[in-house]
Amino acid sequence: MLLNVSLCTTYARSSGPRRRFLRAGLRAAGAVVCFSRAQRRRLLAQTGLPPGRVHVALLGVDERFYAPAAPPEDGYVLAVGRDLARDYGTFTRAVAGLPRRSIVVASERNLRGLRLPDTVEARLDVSYPELRSLYAGAACVVVPTRGESHLYGADCSGQTVLLDAMAMGRPAVLSERTTLDDYVQQGETALTVPPEDAGALRSAIERLLDDRALGEALGSAGRRLVETRHTTRQLAGRLAPILLAAGSKQGVDVDGSAGA
Repeated sequence: MLLNVSLCTTYARSSGPRRRFLRAGLRAAGAVVCFSRAQRRRLLAQTGLPPGRVHVALLGVDERFYAPAAPPEDGYVLAVGRDLARDYGTFTRAVAGLPRRSIVVASERNLRGLRLPDTVEARLDVSYPELRSLYAGAACVVVPTRGESHLYGADCSGQTVLLDAMAMGRPAVLSERTTLDDYVQQGETALTVPPEDAGALRSAIERLLDDRALGEALGSAGRRLVETRHTTRQLAGRLAPILLAAGSKQGVDVDGSAGA
C-alpha cells in the first residue's frame, strides 16, 4: 500500500520519462491511498490508474495529545508548517503592522529570503510538546499556502496543522485548496481565503481577533469535527480494510508475511 503525500505535485513537475517511471511504480502498488477526494481525482486524471486501486482515507490527529485549552486573553497569531507549499511571504505581508504579535513555526528553508516584520517571531523546528504549547497560547492559527498549481510541497498542504488547531479548539484561517474541502466547513469550523491574497488573509485574521465569540465558536466546532471524523483511531479504521484487501491481492498474509 502506498500513501500519497505529494505524488500529484511531483508528477506535475516531472519529465516524460520520470512520469512513465512513476506510473509503473504506482501500478505495482497493491493500493494507493489519498488523503482527500480532490487529491484522488487529480491522481486518476494524471495517471489513468484503475479507480478501484486508488482510495481515500481522511487523515486523523491524536486528539488526546492535542486537547483543548482555555482560550488566551491576549493570544498571538500563529502560523505553522514546514511544507514547501507554505506561503510565509503572503503571511508576513498580511500581519505587518498588526497590533498583535505573530509567531511562525517553520524550517529555515521556508523563511529563506524573507524579511520578517519586527512583530513576527520565528521558531524553527520545535518539538511536539513545544508546538502544543504554542497552539494553546494562540488567538488563531493561520495556514497560508500557495495555490494548487505550485509545483512543490505536499498535495494536501495544510491538513495536519488544520487538524492540530481544530483538536486544540483554536480557530483557523487557511488558504483555499480543494484538497482541504473534506476537512473544513467554511465559516463553521474555520475561515478560508483565496491563496496568495494578503489583504483577504489580513481581513480574516482581524475578524477573529476582533470577534472573540466567533473564534470560540469556530474552535469548538472544529474540535467536535475532529472527535467525530478525524481521530487517529478513525484513520486506522479507514486504512485497515484497504491494507488487508491489498495484501490479499498480492498474496500477503494478515501478519505481513509472504503468502504461500
